[in-house]
Amino acid sequence: MFLFIPYFIFKWQDKRKAASGVVESPDFNTLEEVTEKLGEPSDIVTLSAIHGNELTGVILIYDNAQQMIINGNTYPFTDIKDISYINGANPYVAAEYQVIIITVKMKIRLDVGYDNQYAYDIVIQLRSHLAG
Repeated sequence: MFLFIPYFIFKWQDKRKAASGVVESPDFNTLEEVTEKLGEPSDIVTLSAIHGNELTGVILIYDNAQQMIINGNTYPFTDIKDISYINGANPYVAAEYQVIIITVKMKIRLDVGYDNQYAYDIVIQLRSHLAG
C-alpha cells in the first residue's frame, strides 16, 4: 500500500505540469533534424562516447547563429549565464562528473563520465565559444 503512494503523487504532479503547459517538448528529436534545419555546426562537444551519435550525447554549437543545441533544445548564447562542472559523487554513491549550464530559465546538468580533466576540457571548450 505504502509503495503506491509515491507513484500516485508523481502521476498527479505530471498531470498538473501537463495541464499548466510546463512540460516542454524538445525543439529537435534527432541529429539529422538539426543539421537539416540549421546546417553543419561550427563545433560539436561530445559528452559521452556511448551516446556520441545521439542528440543527448552531444552539444552542437552554431557560432554564426550564436546558439547551442543541448538535449534537443535551442539556447541562444545570450541566455547562458554560466558554465561549470562538479563531481556528482557523495560518500554513498560514485556518481559521474556533471557539466552545469545555467541559463536564464533553468539549470542543465549533463553527465560527462568519471574523468575530471574531460569535464574541465568540456567547460573550457564551451566557454571559449561564449567568449567569442
